[in-house]
Order: sequence, then C-alpha cells, then structure tokens
Amino acid sequence: FALALPLLAGLAPHRRWRAAGAGAALGLAAYLALRAAALGTPWPAAPHAPLADAELARRLAVGGRAACEALRLAVLPLDHPPTYAASDLLLDGGGPDAVARAWLGWAWVVALAALGAAFLLPRLPGGGRRHRAGTARPEPRPAAAAALLAALAAAPMLQLVPAGELLAPRFLYLPLLLGAPLVGGGLLALGRALPAPPPARRAAAVALLLALAAGAWVRAGVYADRGSFRAAVLRHAPDDAGSWNDLGLWRESTGDRAGAAAAWQHALRLEPRYSRAWTNLGRLALADGDEAEAEALWRRAVAAGPRNPVAHVNLANLLRRTGRPGEAAALFEDAARIAPGMASAWRGLGRARLEAGDLDGARAALERACGLDPGDAAARRLLDGLREPGA
Repeated sequence: FALALPLLAGLAPHRRWRAAGAGAALGLAAYLALRAAALGTPWPAAPHAPLADAELARRLAVGGRAACEALRLAVLPLDHPPTYAASDLLLDGGGPDAVARAWLGWAWVVALAALGAAFLLPRLPGGGRRHRAGTARPEPRPAAAAALLAALAAAPMLQLVPAGELLAPRFLYLPLLLGAPLVGGGLLALGRALPAPPPARRAAAVALLLALAAGAWVRAGVYADRGSFRAAVLRHAPDDAGSWNDLGLWRESTGDRAGAAAAWQHALRLEPRYSRAWTNLGRLALADGDEAEAEALWRRAVAAGPRNPVAHVNLANLLRRTGRPGEAAALFEDAARIAPGMASAWRGLGRARLEAGDLDGARAALERACGLDPGDAAARRLLDGLREPGA
C-alpha cells in the first residue's frame, strides 16, 4: 500500500506530493531488496493458499467473515475467545450466523472505502469539487484518509483473488497502522473538548498516548516467545491438543523435559489419538535410553497417526538398529508413500533394504534420497559403496 500513500497524502503543493511519492518509492524498494536478500525473491507469494481452487462465491463468503473478525479484533483487542480459526472461516455454506458475519464484514469494508473516497478524493489536487476563484481548496481530512486506507488494508483477507491467506491476528497491523490519522484526529478533538487551558489539554493527550503505548506493550508480551503465545491460546482454548503439543516442544527447547512430557501427556488425555504427542514422548524415552518404552510409544504413534511419516521413520529407525531390518523396511516404505519428498525416509529405506540383502532395492531408494537431498552425505556414502566393483 506504499504506492497509495502519495495519493492519499492529499496535499495540493506538488513539492510535498513528490516528497511523499519519493518516500513511498524508497520504502518499497528497501522492502523488496531486503526480502530478496532474506528469502531469495523480492516477490511475495502464497503457494499454499487454502482457497486456491475454491469458487469466487465461497472465497467472498470467507473473506467477509474474515473482515468481520478483523473488525471485532480491532474494536475489542482483549482476551476474548478467538473465532478466526480456519475451521470457522472455512465453513462450507454455514448457517445464518456465518452468512450474517460475511455480509457484515463486506458492509464495513465497502462503507469505509465509500466514505473515505467521498470525503477525501474531492479535496485532492484536481478533485471534482468546484471552488470559487481565490478560495482555498479544503484541507484533506485525516479521518477520510484513515477510512480509505483501512479499507485497502483489508484487501489481503477478502479473497478476491485465490492467492491470499486466511485471516490471522498479525494482519491487524495494517488497519491499525493505517488508521493512525484517525487516532490523531480523535486526540485533537478530545483535547479541544476538554474544559481546561491548553497546557492541561496537552498533558491529557500525552497521558492518553502513554496509556495506549503501555497497553500495546503488555499485549505484545503474548508474542514474546513460543511458550507465552501458546499459553495465551490455551487460556482461550484449554482443550486444544495441538497447542499443548506445541507448548511441550517449547518447554523441551528450554531444557524443561519434565514440563514437556507433562504437556504431551495432557494433550493425549484430551485427544488419545493425537499421533504427534505419542511421537514426542517416544523421543524422550529413547533419549533416556529406554528402547522398549520408545518402541511402545512409537507403535502407538503409528497406530494413532497412519498418515504421520515422522512416527513411521522413528519406529523404523529403532527397529533397524535393534536387528529387524525387514519390519523396518516396511515402515520406511509406508513413510515414503505418505511423504514422497521426505529424503530421510528414502535413506532409511535404502539402509534397511541393504541390511536385509536387497541390493537393487537399496540402490533405488538411495538414488531417490540423493535426488531429493544432494547434500545427504550418509545416503551418498551408502550409494557409492553399492556402486563399487564387487558390491
């Protein structure tokens, strides 16, 4: 939206308009250069857009519900159970409540855009409003600019094209930042309305700004680390097994193995067939040297998650190391079928087949592993060994 800022500056003097345009162009160029340096390409993309194949009507319904939730979060950014989950936004058809939220979301976006354009554009240089000779053109209204920019900020959520993402709380920085002129206008109006001398009004405005900054700092603490974020999510959804699993991973990364195990066990009490938690408990058991317990846990993980390739690979590696290459090869084959791009599954399959005496099968699996990950030194050494004369 940097390209829209020179237009919405709404300043009659061409020198100031050019300065706004130059600043926006410089910022956009810096963003693209930094993105190219960090990610290898300057162009944003959403390769896994969940609505890429959806019809326009469904995308618009989802976009309207996302916009409605953005409005709710902007007006009431407090500890309130969130309703921006994909399971809510992606409802097929939905009931009256979903339809009403979709219409409400589109209504506020269209209203913001229309009101902003109606009150702002006539005041731009060359605008449609006529003026008597010698009269000054009305000053642009910050509230109108804020309304128009906030409407533009909702564009990524509206799903007009199938390249967007679903609503996430982080998207709120767009309407919040672009609404800064509206906040400024509100502070000025509040200051003028206070029955106090100018110094007292200025002090009240400063106090309000400091209070808002302190509140923003406190709310930002939710994102201080993975653990604080998951803890905040669990206050809203204490029965979310996935969040308990992620909290366990964070505790493990901080060295709190007991806390990690407790989180994963709680996830399994909530959802006994949650394969990832069984997988993680198996890792802890193996790290403690208890191979029998690790095997039992990973067998539970495979049974609970037949589509979980990590559980299959973990159990297969343990079986291969304990002298059961045939059973291990079957599990590696399952993992490679579930996740054909998982190089470690193909490498494990090649190693298990080699130990079982299937040289041709081992060679084929290791060639696939090296093709997927040319830097896999272990797979390369095994493959080179098979290619040696007499191998």
